Amino acid sequence: MTTNIFVLGMTDLQRDELETIRGADAYRFHGLLDYDQLAIVCHWDFPSSIIGPILSAERDLPAPSLKSLLPTSRTDTPTGMSARHPSHRVRVPVNLQTWSHLTFLHWEYAVETVQELVPERLRVQAWDGRTWVGVIPFAMSDVRAPGLPPPPGWGYFPELNVRAYVRSADGREGIWFLTMLVPRVTFQAALSTIGLPYHRSDCTIRVMGDRWTRDRILGDPAASDRVTCARWDYRFGEPALTRPPADDWFRARVDVGPPLAEADRTPLVDSLTARWWAFHRRGILWHAPANHPPGPLHEASVTGRLTAPLRHAGLPEPLGPPMIHASPGVRTKLGSLRPA
Repeated sequence: MTTNIFVLGMTDLQRDELETIRGADAYRFHGLLDYDQLAIVCHWDFPSSIIGPILSAERDLPAPSLKSLLPTSRTDTPTGMSARHPSHRVRVPVNLQTWSHLTFLHWEYAVETVQELVPERLRVQAWDGRTWVGVIPFAMSDVRAPGLPPPPGWGYFPELNVRAYVRSADGREGIWFLTMLVPRVTFQAALSTIGLPYHRSDCTIRVMGDRWTRDRILGDPAASDRVTCARWDYRFGEPALTRPPADDWFRARVDVGPPLAEADRTPLVDSLTARWWAFHRRGILWHAPANHPPGPLHEASVTGRLTAPLRHAGLPEPLGPPMIHASPGVRTKLGSLRPA
């Protein structure tokens, strides 16, 4: 029985060589397309799958684009840039945290207004000539070193941070925290030693309409759909050094809607809700990497007293309502501090 073998662009020289292989009498070789009809032929695996599109582009030949062959996080996102997927791995985490029931409230500000609150070595990022400042209340839990249980009181507590979006001289995009609120004095004291601006606040989070646990949501991406129709109530009292008051300095009632449509998850939204570096200053400027799976986002609406944290951070009262998104949460790995 003769086996037919088809060879792209086979030349006479190649046919002569093929007919010298062992058992050639059992094969019949056929040319498929003339050599002159072919542009670039390569095996479709790395690295030829990448070299092929590059060579084709140089010669103005039809071929799949390089962008279509690589994940967006690799081709569109240089190391340190903000996007839905992290541009780096935290291979040796120094701290593990779970962030759940996050609400992202973002207001537009003039770039120069926010730049005054940021170190000179960092530049505030702008979109269409304006920048954004985020107020993010959420639940912090399971804060621990790898292999160890959480310290007492660090198993679950509310947090609120006010953050600006900045870029360092090497192009690394990250967060500069303007203020941060927690109820745990031990947490505040520990994190203040590395320059994070933590303050004490009497605060609570109340979750309603949830018929699932935080672990189910974080462990099952499809479970994000079950967040719809939930209501998250946040209350943070006015910050104080000792005995913070149990008042309604910040209060937000968030009604969580359906998952955010892909068309609405714009590069701006991804840039504001997914940041992979945090900057802070203790003597010198430091940065620390973070890594977590892409966080699911939901539509949301909010009512309440929302702007006191912005004023506490040194910003004027914002103009207009915030841009709002909600997320069930993510499990996060934090890497070691590095000089920026």
